Amino acid sequence: MDLEQEWQPQVVVPSFNVDALKAVKKSVHKDRFLFSKEYRIKKQSEFTAVFNNQQKIVGKYLVLYLLDNNQKTPRLGVVVSKKQVPKSVDRNRFKRLIKESIRLKQKDIIPLDLVVVIRRIALRADNNDIRQCLSGIIKKLAN
Repeated sequence: MDLEQEWQPQVVVPSFNVDALKAVKKSVHKDRFLFSKEYRIKKQSEFTAVFNNQQKIVGKYLVLYLLDNNQKTPRLGVVVSKKQVPKSVDRNRFKRLIKESIRLKQKDIIPLDLVVVIRRIALRADNNDIRQCLSGIIKKLAN
């Protein structure tokens, strides 16, 4: 019986200011430029239109297909086939990498529909190699 009376649960006191944490989160996300739906190619017919245009820029690790979209912003679609990249972890990594790279350079890209197709050789490349390849293609696109 003495043990039950002696043991008291301790009150956990947060070691940080909750209001300060919320303020930091707001300031971080305020200037963030999201890759929203208006910047994505989603429909099969849109992908087909870009592929049928046959304008493309070929890089070492990827191929960029282009089509004028008559809009104010560029739109992006990423194709990573299971045949080229068998593991889903790698496919998703490539998609995230391409989307983030395009998102950061979106202000420099003229309004086009862009479809990026990953090549099999990209499996041997690290993230920096793929970013550099995409940057080179975007520079060619600007010229």
